[in-house]
Amino acid sequence: MQKLLTRAQASESENIELKKKFIKVQKESQIQTEELKKEKKKIEKEKEKQKEEEIKRKEAETQKLQLQGEVQRLTRENEKYKYEVARIKQKFGEENVEYEIKQIENKEKDKDEKIQQLEESIKLKEESNKVKDEEMRRKDEELQRLKRNAEEAEQKIHRLEQEKEQEKQMKEKKEAELKKLNEKSIIAFINQDPTDFELSDVDVNMKRLTKKQTKHSTISLNQVLENGIWSLEAQFENSSSNPGALGIVRDTYTIPAGDVNPAQNPHAQHIAFYEGYCWYGGCVYCKGSRNDGNAMFNGNQIVRLEYDSNKGTLIFFLEDKQQPVFISGIKEKVRFIIFMYRAGSYCQIRSLKKLSAPTSGHVANEKVVQW
Repeated sequence: MQKLLTRAQASESENIELKKKFIKVQKESQIQTEELKKEKKKIEKEKEKQKEEEIKRKEAETQKLQLQGEVQRLTRENEKYKYEVARIKQKFGEENVEYEIKQIENKEKDKDEKIQQLEESIKLKEESNKVKDEEMRRKDEELQRLKRNAEEAEQKIHRLEQEKEQEKQMKEKKEAELKKLNEKSIIAFINQDPTDFELSDVDVNMKRLTKKQTKHSTISLNQVLENGIWSLEAQFENSSSNPGALGIVRDTYTIPAGDVNPAQNPHAQHIAFYEGYCWYGGCVYCKGSRNDGNAMFNGNQIVRLEYDSNKGTLIFFLEDKQQPVFISGIKEKVRFIIFMYRAGSYCQIRSLKKLSAPTSGHVANEKVVQW
């Protein structure tokens, strides 16, 4: 049983860390999914832009070919005109064709200028195409980079989803182990004086601790509180005006048999408790110091203690209402204790169990007492 408890306690601690990791992984997965959507949209835009650039480049190439054809045509016509001029000069003589020559030369000059303009236009087109080709190359590299990033993001999301599923399965396993642990009663005492305390069963889960002698007596439960959140719920009965007290003791301290007043030294230096009406009523004692502020409880009222080993806190509840005075700074293993005084009174231990999550929160007029 002790091994099962230790294993369940370690499992609960891992469960808490897994919950934190699960939340973190869930947030990272959401962020990665949004980033992936953005990357995909960016890739689609880049593809459309690349298609448009390709169309423009092809149009520019077609224009270049057309201009080159036009230059070749004008060059052939220029050669033809030169040949005609030479033939006319030979046939009609220099003087008779001077006027015609000037006219032809003017036309040739216009054509040469047009050819030059066309050649410059072709050159500009070629330079523009070169710039566009370089830009397309860079865009293609950027597109490939975005694709790689998108693939890496998809792989990461896939890994995160796998981790999330594994953590979910582990969480379910831990919860099943915790449920199995709490199904059986784990209530047991370190009873140093069997002549003073008698333990009996109320039912399969609840126990009754009966006081045999009238004196200050403190008894510790056997369960060591560590690795998670532990709850003890009890109810004092037939205790007249002195219902008793509930609290904790450090695990390294052995409560002796005999008259043990938890408010007096040397025992007080190892103990903290919440009293009903033993001395002042409703006070929280911690290592001998008295702190008022909690409600006084009487017999037949249900008192519950909640110890959180992760936060190092001990919080008190009366009739399921959280009390403002609590203890903090507990950084060691502890055990629950019960204090009783009058013979014939008894304390009904309703439950001792490990919780998957704390039930406490913040209340008005909170007062913290350091351990």
